Amino acid sequence: MRATLALVKQHLKEQRLSTAVWAGMLALLSYMVVSIAPAVTADSYLLELLQNVSPSMAKLYGNLFAYKFPVDAFLQFKWMLFIPVLTMVYGVLAAMAIVAREVDQHSADFALTLPITRTRLLLSRFGALTLNVALLYFTSWAAIWVGLRVAAIQASFVEYAYFYIGQFFITLTLAAFTLWFSVLVAEYALAVRVTLVTGVTLWTLQLTSRTLGGPLWLERLLLFGWVQTEPVIAQGLFPWGAVAVGSALTAFFLTMAARVFQHKQVVA
Repeated sequence: MRATLALVKQHLKEQRLSTAVWAGMLALLSYMVVSIAPAVTADSYLLELLQNVSPSMAKLYGNLFAYKFPVDAFLQFKWMLFIPVLTMVYGVLAAMAIVAREVDQHSADFALTLPITRTRLLLSRFGALTLNVALLYFTSWAAIWVGLRVAAIQASFVEYAYFYIGQFFITLTLAAFTLWFSVLVAEYALAVRVTLVTGVTLWTLQLTSRTLGGPLWLERLLLFGWVQTEPVIAQGLFPWGAVAVGSALTAFFLTMAARVFQHKQVVA
């Protein structure tokens, strides 16, 4: 256990700069979005918005009047639709850095000669990634909380946390998939391109399906559909489905990655 904690701490230290940059970016973007919230808290704003959008975009936004506070509806279509893909990009890049980047840069010899199993190496580094992703979501939530508190605007802060928790598990799923894929291929740049395109494509298809009024099962098949703003934020339903599916898929991809990496010959 002590060796595992040391590995987690080491990887957190190695990634602290990139994580700080991403956390700062998400905090700034979150605060910028809520900084204009005072101008959209009136119900008349929502009426004007709905009068100027196409039917397809109205399907994407959903029932804006289902939310408890007007700012909830505003954040739904101005921020909650986009943060999943931002954190997904971080998760993919961080997962690639666990092994593939070191192999690509010929610096993996030290890590692979440590007196620990390869499985422990993978899991400890993924544990550090998990903490970093949690930090990103918390930073964004905190920036929203601070921004709306300063403006004295009522909002569904607990429900925002529910939404972020659900997306957290979906992000881990895509990161675990990336880790598995990264030990299957030899070229780091190719692996980055494939996994980023896969993640962005899933997110885009989910939004397209919602815009066209597609079935819920299709959105859930695309992963991002397990966390929807209206049930979570408007109705206050905790996204247990996202937690369960995300945990199961993350465990599956981590197991597959460990099995492949255990027998993979790495030329550092």
